[in-house]
Amino acid sequence: ARQASSSALSSFAAFCSYIGVCHFADTVLEPSQANVLGLAAAASMNFVLQRQSFAPGAGLHAALVKRYLMAEALIVTIQQGLFVTLLETRPYLACLSSEEAWQLGALRMVSQAGVFFAVSFPLRKNWVFAASELPFHAARPSQILKMRGMP
Repeated sequence: ARQASSSALSSFAAFCSYIGVCHFADTVLEPSQANVLGLAAAASMNFVLQRQSFAPGAGLHAALVKRYLMAEALIVTIQQGLFVTLLETRPYLACLSSEEAWQLGALRMVSQAGVFFAVSFPLRKNWVFAASELPFHAARPSQILKMRGMP
């Protein structure tokens, strides 16, 4: 439960940076291009924050960075694909708000939330930052006991 709430809070902070970058980028780029830029900014911030959520004592190891980059590539690809697909629903959102910024923001929120619960959190918890995947000296004492099969 602590990991879920900490990860969600970290994701929310990265999400705020994502929305902010996208909001400004929307003024000069196409929505799909602005979205990629926002996702890249959020992914960078998210690495630091998620590492603190799942592996606070872990150092910066090549294997961890490699897993994070592979997972983030998958996550960003799914988020971008979902966002681009959802762009087709913009005419239906006009009844809620005629402002393009609000429509794009709503689509970004929906795509981020769906991907967080379905892909991001499980992937980060069970693979990227899993105790069994971290170098032995980077794991917390409670994780070491679990890896050894002790309660």
